[in-house]
Amino acid sequence: MTYEPPDLPADPDAVSESILEGMADQMPGWVPVDGAPEVALAEEVGTETAATRAFFTSFAEWAVAGFGATVFGVQPVLAAAAQLSVEFTVTGAGAQIPVGFTVIATNESGAEIAFITSELLTSVSTTVTATLTAAVVGTVGNDVPAGDLVVATASAVVTAAEATAPSAGGLDDEPIADYLVRLSDQLATLSFGGILPHDLALLARSVPGVDRAVGLDNYDALSGLTDVARTVTVFVVDEDGAPVSVGIKADVQDVLQAAREPNLVIYVADPTYTSVDIAYEAVADPDANPVTVKTAVDAALAAYIARWGSTSEDPDGWVISSTMRLFEVVSVIGSVAGVLYLDSLTLNGAAADLALAGVAALPTPVTAGVDPSTITGTVV
Repeated sequence: MTYEPPDLPADPDAVSESILEGMADQMPGWVPVDGAPEVALAEEVGTETAATRAFFTSFAEWAVAGFGATVFGVQPVLAAAAQLSVEFTVTGAGAQIPVGFTVIATNESGAEIAFITSELLTSVSTTVTATLTAAVVGTVGNDVPAGDLVVATASAVVTAAEATAPSAGGLDDEPIADYLVRLSDQLATLSFGGILPHDLALLARSVPGVDRAVGLDNYDALSGLTDVARTVTVFVVDEDGAPVSVGIKADVQDVLQAAREPNLVIYVADPTYTSVDIAYEAVADPDANPVTVKTAVDAALAAYIARWGSTSEDPDGWVISSTMRLFEVVSVIGSVAGVLYLDSLTLNGAAADLALAGVAALPTPVTAGVDPSTITGTVV
């Protein structure tokens, strides 16, 4: 479900143009002339009206968000600082590292991030390990790789510092639009007459870290049986279509358990993945760059795999489908700007529809660490 903001166009030029068109309709034969007083007045009114509309739209969004947080307890996700596990090499047992001791790390984008100790550390050998917190909040502190760090605080006892694992846990403030979609999903389940599988899926989507979810009625994830009464299994994935962490699944389970009907058994599970190899040969428009077109085709196919089961009506939805249809993939490729025509296409080596395994089937994302789907193609 998507939050629908007030339909109030707020582009100053568009609003001014609308005013001028209205004036022309009311005064047959009148033509706007740049610099004329009435035209200048209409443009100024359009600018002020657009600013008022933008303010009202923003005010409405924040008012709805405040109502959701205070009345229904659906809290926005606030920014958080990343954490980094660090092993310090020190001069010997008993060496102390003070609160505020700082090391400098570089994330995958090349940005330098300071990480700081939050407690006094005392070594019992020549090394001491601690979890340091990024000096700035947000995802910028994530993905600092394991390896050597720069010691920024002068010290007579610390001789080296090393990250033992990539940093993680940094969060940006949740965009207001994303929060309102989450709020809409959760409020949509507040209906008399019980909780349906669709409602449970919407509730699951309200949990941070879950992008899409689908509920399967009468399916028991433990036994694999599909006709178990008073049982629902909810399958959840992240924004890439990959499984969420064990911790996020536990959060989903807690949310669903709190909302379930009496005697309803709920499971939270990962989908079943099938690795797909999409191989294609295409021809680019004469005035298009084949390299650019190929990059765009590969990106479109990767997005198609990651958003498997979504619909144009609900891009964050998930309709269970166990067949990847050849001509649907043809359509994805053909819709990419610069593609003139497709010469050949196979799915897992065959020019035919491909069956995906499992009751909640998904193609494996191309970003998966194990047995990912692959896209191999040429554009000439």
